[in-house]
Amino acid sequence: MLDGNEAHSLDVAEAGSAVQNAAARRLVVWRASIRKQPAARRIAQAWRRLVAEAGCSQGTTIVAFSGGADSTALLLALWAAAGGREMRGHRVVAMHVMHDLRSRAEVMADRDACAELCERLGVPLTVGEVSVRGAGGGAGGRGGTARMGNAEGAARSLRYAALAAHARACEQDGSRACVVTGHHVQDQLETVLLAMLRGAASRGLAGIAPRTRMRDGTVLLRPCLEVKPAALRQLCQRAGVSWVEDASNGDTSLRRNRLRARVIPELLAIKPDVAERSLTASVFLRASDRALRREARRLDDLAREGTHGPGLMRWTRAALQASTPAVVATLLRRAARQMGERRQLPARVWLHAAAVIGASDRAPKRLELGVLSLMVRRGEVRLMRADGAE
Repeated sequence: MLDGNEAHSLDVAEAGSAVQNAAARRLVVWRASIRKQPAARRIAQAWRRLVAEAGCSQGTTIVAFSGGADSTALLLALWAAAGGREMRGHRVVAMHVMHDLRSRAEVMADRDACAELCERLGVPLTVGEVSVRGAGGGAGGRGGTARMGNAEGAARSLRYAALAAHARACEQDGSRACVVTGHHVQDQLETVLLAMLRGAASRGLAGIAPRTRMRDGTVLLRPCLEVKPAALRQLCQRAGVSWVEDASNGDTSLRRNRLRARVIPELLAIKPDVAERSLTASVFLRASDRALRREARRLDDLAREGTHGPGLMRWTRAALQASTPAVVATLLRRAARQMGERRQLPARVWLHAAAVIGASDRAPKRLELGVLSLMVRRGEVRLMRADGAE
C-alpha cells in the first residue's frame, strides 16, 4: 500500500508524463503539417540535393537564422525535413549573429525571438556577436549612403565569418558541416540588377550560386533560391509562426532597398516571372564564367614568361594579343587576386587593360590597378606590385 504522499507523487509524475506525451504528439503533427506545404517540400528537396552534392549528408546543417521571414521559413522547412528518414543522422542547428548597427533593444528582441522559436522546435541555437563599428564599418560621419552601404557590407562579412567559425567548430568531431541561408528568387534578381549597375563581369552577373564556398572553404548552400518571398511568408503563417522585421529594410537610401521598393515592382508588373527568368540566365552565365576562367588558365600557361612570383607576373604580349579581350581581362583579374588585390575593381577596368595590351601602339604604357601596376611593352606585359616589391 502507498501512503498519501507517495500516491500523490505518483499521480503528479503520471500527469507530467501525460503532458509531455501530448506535447510530443502535437510536435509530430505540427512537423508533418509543415512538411506537406509546397514551399517546405521545395526547400527540402533542394536542401537534400545540395547537401549530397557537398558531401555533407551525414553532417550538420547550420541555418543562418536572423529571425526574419526568409530564415524562419528555411528553419521550419529543414526542421520538418530532418525528421524524415531521408536525412536520418543529419543534424540541423541554428546560429543567430548580432551586430551593433541597430539599437541594443532591437538586437536583443531579435535574439529572444530566435531563441523562443528554436526552443519550441528543439533546435540547438548558437548566438554570436560581432562589432561592425569596432571593425571600422560604422555609418557615422560624412559619406551618408555610401558609408551605410559599406557598414552593411562589413556586417555581412563579419556574419559569414562567424558562421564559418561555427561550422569549423561543428566539424571537430570529424563530421562535415555546411551553412544554409534563406536567399530566395527575388534576392537573386536584386543581386543580378546590382551587378549590372556596377558593371560586373559574368561572375557577378550570374548572381547568387546555390552552392559555393566561403574563403575558408566552408560550404555555403542556398536551398530557397527557387522560392518566392511570398511563399516563404505563407509557410510561416500557415505554421502559425511570426517573424521579426528589420526596420533598415525600409531605408531606401540603400541601393538594394531602393531597387526592392521602386524597381522590382515595376519589373514584376511588366513580366511577373522576371525573377524566375533571372535564375535561368544565371545558370548560363555561371557556365560562361567557368569557361572563361578555364580559357584564362590556359592562356596563362601559354603566355607566361618565366615563373610567376608573389610580386611579379610576366606574359608574352603577342600571345595575349592572339586571345580575346574577355579572356585577357579574366586572366588579369585572376592574377591580381593572386597578388593580393582584394578590391572588386569594375570589369571595365580589366577590359580597358586588355584593350591596351591588344592595341597596335608599341609605345610603353603603365596602368595603375589598385595596389598593382600593369606595364605594357612592345613584347612583354608585366603585372607587379605598385611598390615594386617582388
